[in-house]
Amino acid sequence: MPETVESGNIVNEIEQVISRASQFMVIASPVINLTENMFIKLAGASALGVKINFLTGTVPDPAVTRLLSVLKNLTLTYVENMNARCYLNESLLLVTSMSLDDMSVISSTDIAVLFTVNKDKEIYDSVIRSIEEVKLKGI
Repeated sequence: MPETVESGNIVNEIEQVISRASQFMVIASPVINLTENMFIKLAGASALGVKINFLTGTVPDPAVTRLLSVLKNLTLTYVENMNARCYLNESLLLVTSMSLDDMSVISSTDIAVLFTVNKDKEIYDSVIRSIEEVKLKGI
C-alpha cells in the first residue's frame, strides 16, 4: 500500500532511496542541485558499485557536472522538456513534486507518495517501463 510523505520528510525519503540502493538508482529531476549530504550519500553508493542514473530536463551547471564526474557508475541523461520527479532503487519508488533544486527552499510545500516493490509491484514496474522510454528520448 502506498504511503504519503509529509513535505518536511521528503528530503529524508530521497536520501533513504539513495542509502538503501544496493544495485541501482534512478534520480529523475528537471534540475540537479545537490546538497552536500546528498552528494556524500551518492558517493557512498557509487563506492559500493551502485549504478546511478540521473535523468534531467536541464543541462547541469558546470560545477555540478564536475562534482558528478567523480562518481563511478554514473549515467547522466538530458531529456528535453523532462519534468518528472521520481527517485527509485531496486526496492523503493518515491514520486514527488520536489525536484533537486527545491531542497534548499525552506518555504517549499511539496507532496510525495512512497511505493515499495514488494507491496506495489505493478506501479513500480510501470514506472520503470516509463523511465526506460524517457531514457530513449535523452541524449
